[in-house]
Amino acid sequence: MTVCLADISKKKFKIIKKIYRNQYDKYIGWILEAMNGMQDIRINKAEEITNNIFKDHVLKLLKNKQKARFLEIKAERLNGFFTVLFTLSFWILSAIFVINNKITVGTFFIIEKYFNILINNIDNIKQAKINYHNFQPSFERLLELCNYNCENSEYESSNNRFLIRDCPLLFENVVFHYTERPIINHLNIKIEKGEFLSIVGANGAGKSTLFGLIIKFFDVKHGCIKLKDYNINDIPTKELRSQIGYVQQNTIIFEGTLEDNLKLYNNKVTKIEMWEVLKQCGLYETIIKWDDGLKTDLMNGDKLSGGQKQRISFARLLIKNPEIILMDEPTSALDNDMEWLIIKDIKRIFERKTLIIISHRPIPVYAADKIAVLHDGKFIDIGTNIELMERCRIYRQMFSNNFNQSGDKEYVF
Repeated sequence: MTVCLADISKKKFKIIKKIYRNQYDKYIGWILEAMNGMQDIRINKAEEITNNIFKDHVLKLLKNKQKARFLEIKAERLNGFFTVLFTLSFWILSAIFVINNKITVGTFFIIEKYFNILINNIDNIKQAKINYHNFQPSFERLLELCNYNCENSEYESSNNRFLIRDCPLLFENVVFHYTERPIINHLNIKIEKGEFLSIVGANGAGKSTLFGLIIKFFDVKHGCIKLKDYNINDIPTKELRSQIGYVQQNTIIFEGTLEDNLKLYNNKVTKIEMWEVLKQCGLYETIIKWDDGLKTDLMNGDKLSGGQKQRISFARLLIKNPEIILMDEPTSALDNDMEWLIIKDIKRIFERKTLIIISHRPIPVYAADKIAVLHDGKFIDIGTNIELMERCRIYRQMFSNNFNQSGDKEYVF
C-alpha cells in the first residue's frame, strides 16, 4: 500500500519539482544579471525595484518548495498511517489466533520477528521511492546533458583538414527566422577573399544574425552559405570556427595575466611571437613599460583603456591567425580620433584577411572597400560610400548627417 501511494503521488510531485527547477534557473540567471548591472542599478536608483524583483523570485521559490514539502509530508503521514494500521491488524489477528489455540506463543514470536523484517523492508522500499521522486528531475537534467548532441562531435570523426584560405564567402538565397517572420529573407552576396566589407542597417535588420549564421550559431532555414564550392554545413564546426575570428561589441578581457589572455585562442604561442604580435598591434611600447610585462594581471581589463582592450583583442586574433574576421561594432565605445586609429590598425593588421564589420558609425564604413546596406533581411544595395550616397535613399538617411558630424578633421585611410 505504501509503495502504491508513492507511485500515485509521483506525477504531481514531478510537476512541482520541475516548476521549482525552472523557477530556480530563472532566479540564478536574474541574480547574475543583477550583479553584472549593479552599477547601473545604483546610478539610476533602481534599488527598490530590484529588491522587489528579488523578493518576488524568492517568494515563488519558497511557495514551490512549500508545495513540494507539503506533498512529501502528506505522503509520509499516509504511509505512517497505513504502516500503523497494518501492524495493529497483525497484532489483533495474532492475539485471536493465540486465544483460539490456532498458534502457540512461540510461533507468534517467530512470526512477529519476520513481520518486523517485512515492515522494515517495506519502509526501505518506500524511502527509496521517495528519494527517487526527489532526485528524478535532477537525473533527467543530467541525462539531457549527457545525451546532448555536441556541435563539434562531427569534427572528431573527420580526418580531413578543410582550409578556407583563398575562398570567397557566398550567401545563396539564404533564409533564416526565429519565428514565422523571416529575419534574413532570400539574401545573396559574394564576399571575395581579402575584401573589407562593412554591413550597415537599422537596428533589428539582422546584421548580427548574419554573423551567427556564418559561425554556425544558427542553422540556415533555406538556401546555403558557401566557402568556395563547399557548404559550411559540410565543414566540421570546430574546424570552421578555428579559421574565423570574431570581435564582439564589448571587448572581453578575461581574468588572469596578459599572457593568459593572449594564449586564449592558441596556447602553443611562444613569448617571442607574443611580443611580435604586440608590436604589430601598437602595444609594445606600452607593455614594455609595465613592471611585470606579459605577466601583468589585467584584472578583467579594469587597468586598460578602451583602445588598449581593442588592441589586445586584435592581438588574440593575430595569434589565432584566422582567414575570416568578423567584427560587430568594434569601435562603438571610442571617440572619433581613437576610432580612426583603431580602424587604421585593423586595415593594416588584417590586410590580407577577409574582413567584415558591422557598424553604425561613419569611420569604419568609410574605410571599407565595399558597403552593403541590409534592409528587411536583404542587401538592397552594395557599393562605395560615394556610390551609395548617390543612389541609395536608405543609406543617405543613415549617414548623410553622420559623415558631417565626424568633426572638422578629415579622416584618411
